[in-house]
Amino acid sequence: MKIDIRSLTVDENVTFKDAFKITSRTLRTAFVLDKNHRFCGIITDGDIRRALMTSAKMEDPIKNYYNRDPVFIKDGKLNKQDVNPEEVYIIPVLNTDDRVIDYKTPKDLRRVAFVSGITGQDGAYLAYFLVKKGYTVVGGYRRTSNCSFEKLKRLNILDKIRLENFDITDLSSIMRIIEKCEPREIYNLAAQTFVQISFDEPYSTSMYTGLSVINFLEAIRLTDPSIKFYQASSSEMFGNTDQPKQSENTVFRPASPYAVAKLFGHLSTKNYRNSYNMFCASGILFNHESPLRGLEFVTRKITYNAAQIKLGLSKELRIGNLKAKRDWGYAYDYVKSMWLMLQQDEPDDYVIGTGRAYSVEQFIQKTFEYLNLDYKKYLTIDETYFRPADIECLTSHPEKAIKKLGWNPDVTLLDKLIKIMVDADLDYLQNKSEVKVEN
Repeated sequence: MKIDIRSLTVDENVTFKDAFKITSRTLRTAFVLDKNHRFCGIITDGDIRRALMTSAKMEDPIKNYYNRDPVFIKDGKLNKQDVNPEEVYIIPVLNTDDRVIDYKTPKDLRRVAFVSGITGQDGAYLAYFLVKKGYTVVGGYRRTSNCSFEKLKRLNILDKIRLENFDITDLSSIMRIIEKCEPREIYNLAAQTFVQISFDEPYSTSMYTGLSVINFLEAIRLTDPSIKFYQASSSEMFGNTDQPKQSENTVFRPASPYAVAKLFGHLSTKNYRNSYNMFCASGILFNHESPLRGLEFVTRKITYNAAQIKLGLSKELRIGNLKAKRDWGYAYDYVKSMWLMLQQDEPDDYVIGTGRAYSVEQFIQKTFEYLNLDYKKYLTIDETYFRPADIECLTSHPEKAIKKLGWNPDVTLLDKLIKIMVDADLDYLQNKSEVKVEN
């Protein structure tokens, strides 16, 4: 077969069937279709690189491929329904399991994202968001006896992503993942994320939340420094600060082993960005909640228990510090900011939050009021839930993210967030239904 990469003309006698046989042996290829949906050739990874280096006329097909959904191939047959008849398209070679785009499509064109911690709240919502954007999403998880994909199932995306077992504490494990799936973007959301547990398990928290970040950064530096990296930092790093609102310039005063570990990861990300000119961005996210939040977190504990009380399944809500104030937002809004950070020309750090803070007691009061219940009749203060050192108040100043990223949370009012969570908990307790995403 002869291919003129500059004009996208090929030997018209080559059939689609022949090309499928060829590309099944050499996965670093893509199909070319003409405006009549007719197969007219293949392009290899090397062809694309040469075309880019020689400024060949590849701009239109590259643009068209990059901004469209993949076409699936099964049993050698091409699904042509999404092909625009007015254009020539480059179509990636896909797996024949009718599920996931193949890893080995041309590297310069692919939109592959690796998400660590995909089984958690943020990982599940980010995967949902990226799938909607047309990404191939590879999710990393740690295989344990209690590993659950429940959140992915509740968002109905488990069959739309690729899952890979790996170990964030093992550099070689991360390098293996990068070499296997060749992502263009990596979102590191994996961590021990429960602050209370970090006081009981400071060593493991430092390993999974802090030192693991170095493994990601080193793996990228050693395998492919062009990969864009997102680090999930935390507002807990600010601790008890003197500033009424916290921005990117606020001094960090971590007050828990979790916050210390997060700060290590945050500063390591900045260090690799400055030392190796790598695209490393950090999102300093304030508290973000949703129906997918774990029941060990105070907000979900409140909404879930309130829903149980409303349905007659429980009679008590046991809680710790009522006075702590936090800036609470909607998790799905926040994962959008992660993606926006990696679409910028230059990497940076961004504070993400609503700019408003409420106490735990206010959260409880609003939740029970929504259900027409008096929270004082069901509330029990339990000192075992108090932390050895707690933060009085955290409130974000997200002006930089709003101006530079164009990000703005859609769900900013606490009343709306509580409604989303309580309605979902009521629905789940009664129907075990999927989670509806508020866009």
